[in-house]
Amino acid sequence: MGKRTFISTLSVAMLATMAVLCPWPCFGGTGDSLCVRISGTVEGEGAVLSRGYELGGILPVTLCNIEAGERYRLALDGPGLERRIGSFMIGKSGNIEIGGIRLSALGRNAVLPGWGSFYADRGAAGLSDDMGLAASLAILYQEEMEYRHMRNRLDVQNGRLAAAATYEERELFQAAVHETSRKLNVQNEEVKRLAILSGALYAWQVVEPLLVDNPPSGNVGAGKNDITLGGVRKSRAKAFVYSLVRPGRGQIYQGKVVRGVFFSSAALAGGLVALHYQNEYDVAAETYEVCVERFNATSVLSDRERLAGQVSVLWSDVDRAKDRRNVSLIILAGVWGWNVIDTFFEGDCSTADSHRYSLDLDERGASVAFRF
Repeated sequence: MGKRTFISTLSVAMLATMAVLCPWPCFGGTGDSLCVRISGTVEGEGAVLSRGYELGGILPVTLCNIEAGERYRLALDGPGLERRIGSFMIGKSGNIEIGGIRLSALGRNAVLPGWGSFYADRGAAGLSDDMGLAASLAILYQEEMEYRHMRNRLDVQNGRLAAAATYEERELFQAAVHETSRKLNVQNEEVKRLAILSGALYAWQVVEPLLVDNPPSGNVGAGKNDITLGGVRKSRAKAFVYSLVRPGRGQIYQGKVVRGVFFSSAALAGGLVALHYQNEYDVAAETYEVCVERFNATSVLSDRERLAGQVSVLWSDVDRAKDRRNVSLIILAGVWGWNVIDTFFEGDCSTADSHRYSLDLDERGASVAFRF
């Protein structure tokens, strides 16, 4: 091999090795792989760019291997900081663009509950919403089927009333129709309450991205590839409001995910139990009222004595149903209040474990720092 051939081969090998170890911008070229310098305004801020792979660390950090024109997921958080999530892109002209994902998450949640929450990396909230909505809809379906069954029974009784041949038959069927109609109204109220609860759960998870999936705020510096991201401290006031509106959400916002899921599940279970006992009370009260009407409508002594005994028993049933309803409401209020008070206590809100490293890639080479 001649000297010139050997030098050419060695040069090609060196260039290939450098191309692997250092992205194209390290040579000062104008390719599609770029570097960006990200700084923060709050100590401990960490930023992560992801698009199949992740680049990030505690700010300030220089990130390379960013492809122009490609949109990345940008996550900004840190110990005691709100989690901000959005999109990041360096345009073909070199301009940095930071956008939000709130409308995209909202649209996904509107199509399929929980989809937008998982898309925004809020898996705990999405799972909690899915489980709560599924439980509410399952009970709503059962109550709706019971309502339709009672409606069919009322139609049959109305048919018998229309076909009655004697006054006694008409009077008997008229009383049965009246009793079933009143019970049907009670069942209809139960269906309405469950429908309102299901609608509220669905509506909350649809609009929630507008409240919690705020994009990072960034200012581009004098250098075209320099950007400063502004972190925001977590607020107990926000956590209080979130948990007041939707139990558990304040805890998830604060980083207390396990407690957030617990309060969300406990409050929903308490609400469904309270609705169940409210329905039992309404049924017992309606049955009592029907029996009282029968007692007042009859003048036969034997019937009055028999109905008087039934009225006494039914009134005891009303009292027991009322007590169970009140206890369930007190428990629900206790869970809700405990959930709100818990937002004033500190939890393990640190996200430093996910940003204890810092990876810098620039023209001088690569460096990795690990903080401990």
